[in-house]
Amino acid sequence: ASVHDYVVEYKKHVTSHDFGWIDRRYYYMKIDFSKDDLEKALSSAGSAHHDYEVNTLNGVRDEMWPGFYAAYVLGRLGDFAPASVLNSLLESAPSNENWAASTAEYVIKELT
Repeated sequence: ASVHDYVVEYKKHVTSHDFGWIDRRYYYMKIDFSKDDLEKALSSAGSAHHDYEVNTLNGVRDEMWPGFYAAYVLGRLGDFAPASVLNSLLESAPSNENWAASTAEYVIKELT
């Protein structure tokens, strides 16, 4: 299976479950990557998601984009947080000119 197939299937799994908010002291795994690694993964997720919207959704905006990004990032960097939590963090991240950089900083701050 291609990375795209993996992300699509994982996204279906992520968005079909409501895990709720779990106390992060007991659930999060060690973050063993840098902010730059997360920023690069988010940027790559953006490119992959753009291709997904154009080629799979025929140009329709994907309203469940945080699930796609979460699946992609977790596939790249490992299961450092539950997919549902990362999904929520991506959705609530502040938006600015360099979204990937500011979101990477925000996610790491929230998880540590």
